[in-house]
Amino acid sequence: MHLIRYFLIILCLPAIGQVSQLGRYSADNIRGCAPLTINLTVRDTFGNITRQYFYENENDVTTSQTHEYITSGIYNLVQLIGIDVDPEPKTDTLVIEVLASTIPVYDYLFCDSREVYLEITDPTYDSYEVQFGSGGPITLLEGESTSYVFGAAESLSIDVRGIYSNAADNCNPSSIVLNQVFDNLIAPDVSTVSIIQSCEDFFNLSITTNEEPEVLYEIEMNTSGGAYTDIYNGFISSPMLLENISIDENETEYCVRINAVNACNGSLIIGNPTCVALATGDLNPVRNLYSSYAGNQIQLFLDPATIGSFVFQRSFDQQSYSTLGQGQSDYTDQNPFFGRQYFYRVSYMDTCSATWNEQATSPPFIKAEQTSINNYQITLDQAEHQTGEIFTYIAQLSGGGSSEATPISSNTFEIGLSPNLGEKQALQIIGTSQNLTVQSNTMNFAFEFIVYVPKAFTPDGDGLNDRLEFFGLDGSTAILNIYSRWGQQVYGEISTAPAWDGLINGSLADEGIYVYEISIPEIANHVQKGTFALIKK
Repeated sequence: MHLIRYFLIILCLPAIGQVSQLGRYSADNIRGCAPLTINLTVRDTFGNITRQYFYENENDVTTSQTHEYITSGIYNLVQLIGIDVDPEPKTDTLVIEVLASTIPVYDYLFCDSREVYLEITDPTYDSYEVQFGSGGPITLLEGESTSYVFGAAESLSIDVRGIYSNAADNCNPSSIVLNQVFDNLIAPDVSTVSIIQSCEDFFNLSITTNEEPEVLYEIEMNTSGGAYTDIYNGFISSPMLLENISIDENETEYCVRINAVNACNGSLIIGNPTCVALATGDLNPVRNLYSSYAGNQIQLFLDPATIGSFVFQRSFDQQSYSTLGQGQSDYTDQNPFFGRQYFYRVSYMDTCSATWNEQATSPPFIKAEQTSINNYQITLDQAEHQTGEIFTYIAQLSGGGSSEATPISSNTFEIGLSPNLGEKQALQIIGTSQNLTVQSNTMNFAFEFIVYVPKAFTPDGDGLNDRLEFFGLDGSTAILNIYSRWGQQVYGEISTAPAWDGLINGSLADEGIYVYEISIPEIANHVQKGTFALIKK
């Protein structure tokens, strides 16, 4: 009888919130995103008694009828009555579901005439509320789409809220502000395009362009003036590589164009084509290969448009090659022996694990043979490149913070060290073309300080050989000291043209052998010494 009366009470309760199993209390929310706050309402008729609640675990008991769930999960909320009740039991339960609050996932695309397309791609929520700018809310399900035209003065905002059925509306929304919308959707130009052979029968198409984000594009290609064929649809991120494109090596020309797609209605804005003639070697992946010294290293440069994996080899004699390594771009030989000439081969390793299209390169290299004091015969082995560029070369002699450049017209030429460049001088050959610069190894030389001094002089006043003069000076300041054969200094002078008239304190020096010491600090840290004879007639 009591049990029937209890259930009649439950049936008569108003439908406020969600009711516990025995109808003794209800919650304003039993489902929602974390953090979820619930408020309880007592529904029993037991009067002023103690009611305790276990919200998350049996060790956390409270009389509060408000609780916040921080962590997602499913919880059994238990109410405990502090007196014996009829009917039993003393406990009543309500299941609380706390869901993870995730940002809704969707795609949006730019269309023409300030219109934006949006599609829900998120399977998480039961439905989604979308609001563009100042427009009203639109409800969408997963996989559904809509579009919106923004007014000229309207905020370019998009808000998307995920909604669970029969749950609190408290999940995190996604709110973005667009940088732009397009009054006129424009097809981008193709900046560069090239064909790269990836495997024996497969080719890749490399494209750079001025694409816009959140715009769909269609890439089309034709060969030798034929009809355009659609080869790609979707987003573009420049530079872009399209793999396994069908190419006939016998064709003479191919053209590529990029069309912008109006995602709202599917119409196309046709782009301008970029056409490239196919010539012998255009389909080779190892293209425009060249090499250059860079300090104590040697750099191998590949065409920036080439994409893939390359094998780098080195040789001393152009016969026996050893593998240096494998990479996907330019390569630097880190530790070459600086006095040895090197030759390189670069091969393409395709996605089929085959190595082919081997190309050779070597940087300019110079050797020197001394022909006389401060003079050398230089032999230049010009670089081997695969660029088609024509290089002109100069010999650059440097030292003391300055340099002197001399054009080279032959692979063998003479060079004289310059007294203006100091004691330590370096020679390097630099080659330039219309687009590239290459450098040779560097050879170091020591400038030899040479002044020509007569073996004797006769300071007798006859106007002939009356002064000891020093020949070969270049006008720099020189320091001259003269000593007797016993090491006593008898004369000293600092000038640009030092000389000795044979006088010591106004009197003619004794006949005999003397020692000179001369240096030019501006040119070199070197002192030249020697002897001469003073002869009296």
